[in-house]
Amino acid sequence: MVTGGQNVLGVDPGATGGLVLLSPSGRVLEKHVMPVREEGGLDLQTLGRLLFHLSDHVQLCVLERPNGTVMTRGHGAGQSVASMFNFGKTCGQIEGMLAAFRIPYALVHPATWTAALHKGQDRKLPSWHKSLICVERFFPLEDFRASTRAQKPHDGLVDAALLATFGRLALEHSPLVPEKWHGLPAEEISA
Repeated sequence: MVTGGQNVLGVDPGATGGLVLLSPSGRVLEKHVMPVREEGGLDLQTLGRLLFHLSDHVQLCVLERPNGTVMTRGHGAGQSVASMFNFGKTCGQIEGMLAAFRIPYALVHPATWTAALHKGQDRKLPSWHKSLICVERFFPLEDFRASTRAQKPHDGLVDAALLATFGRLALEHSPLVPEKWHGLPAEEISA
């Protein structure tokens, strides 16, 4: 059930991504695995319906920004140029929908949100493991599996929940200035 207020939507783009909507207190209101077509790519119609449904209930969407660099180690390592292109295309499609539905959004680099939320954890742990530790700390009772048949938490839902948490904490502790939001003119955001 979606309520009003300063809800924050976290979006981990990509075929294995997810969307998680948090209340101002940090409670999970909705979570969705990124809709994809059987033949590959985003299911734009389903995603559009979902974002339209959420559009009146989101103060800020935090969308993970494409990296833009070819990496040899870590998250995204070994991805082909075609894979990187498709990820960027997906991000652009999501940005277009956010703008069309007038949902203010902030693009956040993976290194930014992970540095903030993974702070104090063992540097030797892989990033996905640090994210699982974080999500269990912030949401101890929440189930982030894609379905009841899944055995592990869904990476896209975990990252989307942490992106939304990053945005919620940023709004709570040092509200983002309207110039940093995309999708609406600054005077409409502050009105």
